[in-house]
Amino acid sequence: MALILTRSPYFVSKGNFDNGALLSVTISNRISVLSVTTLKTYNLNFFSQQYIDISPLIRDYLDNLDVLVVSTTVSGAINEVAQSDVLLSHIAVDGYAKYEEGFNPDLSTELSKDSYYAGSNKTIHRHDDKPLSIPLLLPLIDGASATPETNVTIAYYNGSSLISTVNTNFSAFTGGNDVWKTSNRVNYISESEFDSFEERVLADGGTFEYSKAVDKFNDAYSFFPATKVVISVDEDVSKRVELNIVPVSECKYEPKKLKFINKYGVKEDLWFFKKSTNSLSTKTETYRANTLNSFASGDLSKHSMKSFNTNGKESMTINSGFVPESFSENFKQLMLSERVWLDTGAVDLPITIKSSDLELKTSVNEKLINYTIDIEFAFDTINNIN
Repeated sequence: MALILTRSPYFVSKGNFDNGALLSVTISNRISVLSVTTLKTYNLNFFSQQYIDISPLIRDYLDNLDVLVVSTTVSGAINEVAQSDVLLSHIAVDGYAKYEEGFNPDLSTELSKDSYYAGSNKTIHRHDDKPLSIPLLLPLIDGASATPETNVTIAYYNGSSLISTVNTNFSAFTGGNDVWKTSNRVNYISESEFDSFEERVLADGGTFEYSKAVDKFNDAYSFFPATKVVISVDEDVSKRVELNIVPVSECKYEPKKLKFINKYGVKEDLWFFKKSTNSLSTKTETYRANTLNSFASGDLSKHSMKSFNTNGKESMTINSGFVPESFSENFKQLMLSERVWLDTGAVDLPITIKSSDLELKTSVNEKLINYTIDIEFAFDTINNIN
């Protein structure tokens, strides 16, 4: 069993089987503990190869799904004597491994040790008036007979004071009761389902009215007071992770939040609190129009050089504000991500990272560390989707 990160190679070995051994790869989406939808089965021949990379085969089916179940079967003979098949079950996500992590690294042990926390940093900066989103990924082996360790405890602290504790089965975060269901394997924990006091009032059927008193109340009261989150599995101290939450208040600039797919193949938030600038670049085509008749009649308003297919792309330059040195890992994973969004509050807009170079800063050299990133919206300003 392994957690397959499909942006990096994952090699299946034929072991000691003779040349011509066969490999069957079945890619599935588990609907429930007893129901599986098979998306594709590949039947391959090793011929004289020792290894076959199956990551490209799997990745084709991760466009609309966060997690897939992958089963591999290697069959063949040794010295022309038929052998028992070698069957393995895996979990696959659209993540990647680093070169230093070696051949076929399995990060499931690392995730289990950290109570399935799948973020890039144990320190999280967030807007002081916005809820957290903590990604969890359950990488345990797929199967109907096994009972996984899924009694996860999430404890929220303000300083040393315990605010609240949630004890729940992993799959219950999405309202389900089937831990093996593929869609339940990635979850995002938040203190609240609401982003603001206004949302809470409206959700309860109330009427929200703006006033100076309400504004002062919002300024004085923190709806998301957690400064530390402790996640543990089955009260096992060896499977415990402590997250340092840093609420950041910004009164001058409008903070921006990016979401990106990190190395574990899950969405992670990264806030930018300081100065941001917007820009627009345009492209157009032109042709020479026939304006002789209007020109002869004295009408000088017609365009003899006429534009068409004019469109533009908007971009932004954003600044993180001061962050700890450990955030170099956050920004590495942001730069290496293939899917990034700008969270506008109403909708997540797709963007691309225009910056291709990033200096990874250290406190020794920089004293105070700020990252500046150029981003571009991944669509034309004038809607031309067809």
